[in-house]
Amino acid sequence: DAVKGQQWAGVKRPVVTVLVVGETARADHFSLGGYERETNPQLAAEDIVYFSDVSSCGTATRVSLPCMFSDLGRQAYSKGEAKRREGLLDVLNHAGIRTVWLDNNAGCKGVCDHSPTWTTAGLDIEGLCADGECFDAVLLDEMEEAIAGSTGDTVIVLHQNGSHGPAYYRRYPDEFRAFTPDCRFDDFGDCTRAEIVNSYDNTIYYTDWFLAQVIARLEAHTAQFDTAMLYVSDHGESLGEYGLYLHGTPYFVAPGAQTHVPMLLWTSTAYARDFHLDTACLRGRQAEPLSHDNLFHSMLGLLNVETASHDKELDLFARCG
Repeated sequence: DAVKGQQWAGVKRPVVTVLVVGETARADHFSLGGYERETNPQLAAEDIVYFSDVSSCGTATRVSLPCMFSDLGRQAYSKGEAKRREGLLDVLNHAGIRTVWLDNNAGCKGVCDHSPTWTTAGLDIEGLCADGECFDAVLLDEMEEAIAGSTGDTVIVLHQNGSHGPAYYRRYPDEFRAFTPDCRFDDFGDCTRAEIVNSYDNTIYYTDWFLAQVIARLEAHTAQFDTAMLYVSDHGESLGEYGLYLHGTPYFVAPGAQTHVPMLLWTSTAYARDFHLDTACLRGRQAEPLSHDNLFHSMLGLLNVETASHDKELDLFARCG
């Protein structure tokens, strides 16, 4: 039953919305949220709204990803139930909004099964890919191609490799070694905790650059498209607190480091105007408790998609539009 709502009557140009799904980024290592290290220098210069109190649906990608793209919410989520339901991308497709999934990770866990998909698997690009892995910058040119191929309204999902461990040093080029000495080994046993944290923080520093590049490229298209970017990580990461490293701890005992994730929004001026988005109102709400439960409904609200599945109580844009 998904259709475009009344706001679309005033939209005169194609709309491109980029949803960046982060990987293993913990919120308390974003300087946008108060971290003492300057891990977000480029995003700090952008006109964004940073949501500082967001909880993940799971502590591992295999749970968080299908959960955050469903309307079930964390409490009701199960793998089997999610497979029996249509997810966010399916609903957008029904509304006439083309969806594309660009993957620099281990796949979409079923949520993009009905969308065109591109993956970095098997790529060998000098300076970007080596030993079967690619830096997230490889997604930028593919995003440009997806935009160039847009003949109508499009949602492009960028699935990052982000901060996935334990080989954090493989996630960023040498020029992004802002915090040193950094751990340069796959085995944490060969590094001190301080070196591990330095390496992890470099992945956040690189993600900061990557997201700023996404924004810059969307800004370059504002003469042809209404553009926006929403970023949220799938889960966080333990870095030695309570003797824990990495992620995947059962949710009921998982520390906040694994469940507190960063989320932020950027929109072009025309996008905010056409979809009646009050960014000043959003900034007034940016410290409110949110979670992955809000993503499905907020994306529908952001894009003014009407369906019985849309819960306005979980749409963080509903009270600011």
